[in-house]
Amino acid sequence: MRFIKIIVWTTFVLVINSCKKDKFTGDNKVLIGTWTYVNSICDCCELPLHIGRSFKLDLSEKGKYTLYQDGNEVEHGRLTNVNGFVTFNCRDKKKEYEFLNTRKVSKFNSDTIYIGLGVCGDSNYDIYIKN
Repeated sequence: MRFIKIIVWTTFVLVINSCKKDKFTGDNKVLIGTWTYVNSICDCCELPLHIGRSFKLDLSEKGKYTLYQDGNEVEHGRLTNVNGFVTFNCRDKKKEYEFLNTRKVSKFNSDTIYIGLGVCGDSNYDIYIKN
């Protein structure tokens, strides 16, 4: 019986520690909050790509995100650091269209974030401002 308790306790400790998620730290703390989509930049021109629709992006301290379109949740997931970029990873892989999945925060400051593909030569960004 004691052996089984040790195995259960060891398994529990390993599961808890392996599921630990990163929080925003350092400069990335600026990203925490609610952001509103304003427009997109495509090859050096500004375009309102989502005419008549509103997008709101919530970024939590624990590195989670939720995207709302016209007040309805359309995507949620976790933000991770991939090759030096804060990257969106959608949790719902069954969706037909994912807005932010695999996109990256290309650049940001305290009131504006630029979300794009994060590849060399890609100058297409969705621009969000902080509420």
